[in-house]
Amino acid sequence: MLGLFYAYALYLIFRGPIRWLEKTCGCKLNRVSVDNIEIDETIPLYQGCLDEDDRTWTCAEEDLSRSYGIQTQLDCEYLPVKNGTLVDVEKHLQGTHTYDILRNILYVTAFQYVAASTPHRDDYIIDQDDDDKNNSSQSDLIRIALNAAFLERQELQALEFNAKACQRLKEMRAAT
Repeated sequence: MLGLFYAYALYLIFRGPIRWLEKTCGCKLNRVSVDNIEIDETIPLYQGCLDEDDRTWTCAEEDLSRSYGIQTQLDCEYLPVKNGTLVDVEKHLQGTHTYDILRNILYVTAFQYVAASTPHRDDYIIDQDDDDKNNSSQSDLIRIALNAAFLERQELQALEFNAKACQRLKEMRAAT
């Protein structure tokens, strides 16, 4: 640890003079320019790399978010994904294709989340009341809570995390 400290201290002391010397000589040491990098393969755009499962999941989750007034993708990004097709089977994205936390199975399990793209989604969600209309509210609430940063301040302050509020959101969603 002490050796690493001394090495870092020497770096901090001598980086200024070395940079001054580089500027004076007009040379740059260990600088890589991306202009000289040659790309030798063609990679499709993001929307062309999604298989049908990933595309369905992405569109269903965005539609769910938008139904509650939360837009996580711009239309110019969302529409090509929705209307796109897989360009090359060998060049499709593998594993988790998005930074959405609910695409990771560890978080899906931890939050007990059922994806919006799941067929007959309400059949997989069991809650404590007898009302079957609000079964998906639990998963919808998780989606809303994780995307609360996309809400306006007054919308965020008006949020209530209880069964009645979920039902109101569901009714508002059905009305629009």
